[in-house]
Amino acid sequence: MSIDTFKLSKTLDMPQAILAQHMAILGKTGSGKSSVLRLFVESLLDRGERVCVIDPKGDWWGLKSSANGRTAGYPVVLFGGSKADVPLNDQAGSSVAELVATGNRPCVIDLGGWMVAERTRFFIDFAKTLFQSMTGRIWLVIDEVHNFAPQGKVLDPQAGKMLHWANRLASEGRGKGIVILSASQRPQKVHKDFLTCAETLVAMRVIHNLDRKAIKDWVDGCPDAGKGNEVLASLASMQRGDGWVWSPEIGY
Repeated sequence: MSIDTFKLSKTLDMPQAILAQHMAILGKTGSGKSSVLRLFVESLLDRGERVCVIDPKGDWWGLKSSANGRTAGYPVVLFGGSKADVPLNDQAGSSVAELVATGNRPCVIDLGGWMVAERTRFFIDFAKTLFQSMTGRIWLVIDEVHNFAPQGKVLDPQAGKMLHWANRLASEGRGKGIVILSASQRPQKVHKDFLTCAETLVAMRVIHNLDRKAIKDWVDGCPDAGKGNEVLASLASMQRGDGWVWSPEIGY
C-alpha cells in the first residue's frame, strides 16, 4: 500500500484522503451497505486507528471474532449487548464518552434492543461529552444514522437535543478530531443538515423515490451535474455490493 492509498479489499485501493473526511453510505436493505461500512472500519483497525462504532441494531460484536468464528478478531471493547465486555445502561453516556475520548482502544457501543427513549438519552450524553472532551483523532462510526439524526418535524424535546448533537458532531466534529462514517438504509429519514456535512458519498441501490431525492439533494451540492445525473440514474438498478464512491473535494 502506498502512502496515498489504502486497500479497501483485495481488488480495490482508495485514496487515503477519503478517510480524513466525513462519509455517508446510503443504500436500501440488502444493497450491501453494511458490508461496505465494515470494510472501511476494518481498514482503519488494520492500521491501528481509534474507532468507535455506535450500533443501534446489535450487529457489530462480530468484529471480535474471525470470519469463521474460530479465532479472535479485532481487539475491540464491547460496551453493552449480550456479549458485553462492559455492561451498559442509558445513564452511562457521559462515562463511556470520557473513556472513548481519552482512551486508545477501539470499541463498539451496542444499543441493540434498546427503547427509543433510552437510546436517545444515552446518545445525548455521549455526543455532548465526546464533543467537549475529545483528544487526538477518532473515527466515529454511526450505523443506521437516521435513528440519531432524523429528518422531519421533531416534537419530543429530547429527540431535538439528540438531533442537535448529531448535527453538531457532523458540522464541527472534524475540528475536534472526530471523523464520522455513517450509514443508513433510509436516506430520506436522515436529516439534511447531517447528510450534507459528509464530503464523501457512497451511493448504493435505493428504490423509493424519496430515498433517491435525498441522495439528489447531496449530489446537487456538487459541481459536476453530468456525473450526478449518471449516479442518480443508476441507483435503482444496481446489484448488491455495487455503488458509487464520490468525493468531489479530493477529485475522486
